[in-house]
Amino acid sequence: MLSLLDSYKDAMDDEDTARGTKQREELVRGGVAPAYLGTLRDWEKANSADGLFRKPVGGSPQCWDVAAPPAAGGKNLLVLNYHWFENDDTRVMFELDKVGDGGTVFVKITDSPL
Repeated sequence: MLSLLDSYKDAMDDEDTARGTKQREELVRGGVAPAYLGTLRDWEKANSADGLFRKPVGGSPQCWDVAAPPAAGGKNLLVLNYHWFENDDTRVMFELDKVGDGGTVFVKITDSPL
């Protein structure tokens, strides 16, 4: 899943805005569970922000590090601390699930306190 986020960051930073937008959409469709996609889009619309990076569209984190808490309730979690140029770090929790072809998708994305 980190490689998906790396590719997503590259697409966000692409100088060709149309190409970057298309690449991000393809990554989201392949990396977010279809049942959660509507919820993600609703969050983006309500918050005027990117659903994976949890910030206004147009910027990407400078870098991130992984904070791996114990599994909560048997759920597979990935917690990232995003580090932004503005020194405004954020923490985001991704709930993961395996899919039929052996891949992994995000089934829930939530903000988490630092």
